Amino acid sequence: MSISPPQTHAVWQAALQSKANANMAPHCQNLLHQCSPKSAAHNKSFFALSVIVPKYLELVEILENFDPSNIKKSTATATKKFDEYMKVLREAENDVFSSVSDFKTSAAPEFFLRMFHSMIHYHKATMLEVSGQRDIPVEMSFDIRTDDFILARTQRVDAAIIVKTSLTVGGTELAGFCVPIFAAEIKTYFDKNMISGVDYSAAGMKSTFPHCLYYSIGEFADFDIGAHSYASGAIDEIFILRHQKRSDFRKTKKADALDPTLICEILENVERAIIDHQEKRPHLNVRMKSGKLIG
Repeated sequence: MSISPPQTHAVWQAALQSKANANMAPHCQNLLHQCSPKSAAHNKSFFALSVIVPKYLELVEILENFDPSNIKKSTATATKKFDEYMKVLREAENDVFSSVSDFKTSAAPEFFLRMFHSMIHYHKATMLEVSGQRDIPVEMSFDIRTDDFILARTQRVDAAIIVKTSLTVGGTELAGFCVPIFAAEIKTYFDKNMISGVDYSAAGMKSTFPHCLYYSIGEFADFDIGAHSYASGAIDEIFILRHQKRSDFRKTKKADALDPTLICEILENVERAIIDHQEKRPHLNVRMKSGKLIG
């Protein structure tokens, strides 16, 4: 007996629902939407989803078994599987979803968020949590002429590691306040305007949270590499995971392989941030003995 599309969609939704952690699964949430009748591509996406959903579940299994005690080996395995998944998403017969749905662009943030979550759990950093597509404060100012005394500028960040905490000013608690220790914009590509926007947000965030590590992570670059070193900005590093210009990819229709050593470097740096933020900073008088007052 054959299974009808509505029945199949229900099976897919049940499988995806068990993986749809709201904080670290933006791509899974997107897949769930694409499996529902509310999706704009619903009438033409059945074949694509029949290929994509099983491949996604295979990827999640690899990421759920990510071993933070052996980051290099686990990263190589996860990167290879993720690269295979992105190739599936980009195949013409599967590329049926509107660009405004952020379907393909939600995959990379989830890839990193799931590994960050594993590292937090491994290091028993119970005060930390991952957060995807969350509005987090990047700048705050205070004004007694306003009802709440505080003016907060927030920015939606693709991937972050945060500490949820409360902030109350003048008897009013600021909704959704958190302290980020790591934040990243994770995109398919960055052009010069996008980089400028990220740098502006990073500068604001570091003025409020100076110890927050801030990365831009893209598959491709879409800006003039020789025009600017980008070292003078507030972004700690710009990673181009495929070492490839977007224009080259558009011409050849072939994406170079993701670089597992770059992804490993990102994870190792984030791990150091996790470990560092679990330790209480000694009082300034104690730091004075070392001669270093900031680091």
